[in-house]
Amino acid sequence: MTTYYVRKTVSHNGKRYSRGETVDIEGSAEQLLAAGVIQEGPVEATSPEKNEDKPENEPTVGGDKNELGEPSIDGRDDGERTEATDVTVEVTEDMKRDELEAIAIKEGVTEAAISDAPNKAALVDLIKEKRAATDPATTNDPSAGL
Repeated sequence: MTTYYVRKTVSHNGKRYSRGETVDIEGSAEQLLAAGVIQEGPVEATSPEKNEDKPENEPTVGGDKNELGEPSIDGRDDGERTEATDVTVEVTEDMKRDELEAIAIKEGVTEAAISDAPNKAALVDLIKEKRAATDPATTNDPSAGL
């Protein structure tokens, strides 16, 4: 039987042992030693058990106390903004009709208008007209003069 010192509260053979107490364990105690629950030498009685679980390098929030907002997590510290990239698919008559129809449906062109379009050029025109009608830069905002 070997005597160990308790680092973290442990129950053994129906008895509860607190930090700093000794516990006699028969057989292998490798798992408890590896987990930091017990140790072979005396335990410092002044450090509380709950501090044992704190990570050594606790994350900190940086920045000036007078700055507003949250710190950046994407690595840009200077507040730089990136411009949005337009990813709208440019429609041409070189596309297949089924591709143009799918785009027209996504753009909000009615199925009746799509089926009435006699050729791909007419579908391209429908899509471009729909985009122009919903483009905020070209539409009149009734609340703009308020």
